[in-house]
Amino acid sequence: MNKNLIFFIFTTLAGCTTWQHPPPNVLKAFTSDGCSLSPNGTSTDPNALLKCCIHHDYAYWKGGTRDERAQADLELKACITDASSARLGEIYYRGVRIGGSNVFKTDFRWGYGWSRGRDDSPLTLEESAQVKTQTENIDWDAVFQELSR
Repeated sequence: MNKNLIFFIFTTLAGCTTWQHPPPNVLKAFTSDGCSLSPNGTSTDPNALLKCCIHHDYAYWKGGTRDERAQADLELKACITDASSARLGEIYYRGVRIGGSNVFKTDFRWGYGWSRGRDDSPLTLEESAQVKTQTENIDWDAVFQELSR
């Protein structure tokens, strides 16, 4: 048998025995930047939209399916509309529909909380458990206070 072939088979088999599974996808602590790349409020109330955006960031942090993202974006639109105007709600809605996709590796993309990112599949039971545990540790008042400075 050819020495090169024997070497190739040996190194291939050796490589197979040392292959390791990738590390688990871990959900990082919740973070929010408020209304990403947009004002957190209006000229008369600089924080008028902040609660809407924090709620939206929570949905984006944990991620999930495309339908869940669409629902989160519609909820943001409704919240902004109630807090300000239908026009502003539509502007923010279009912004998140275009800029929030997980194909962009931004800090505010869909599923940004996961250490290795994730696709649009439903959360697994393990991922859902991580969301539950991390959510219990969120101090919502502190998040709002930090961002409203």
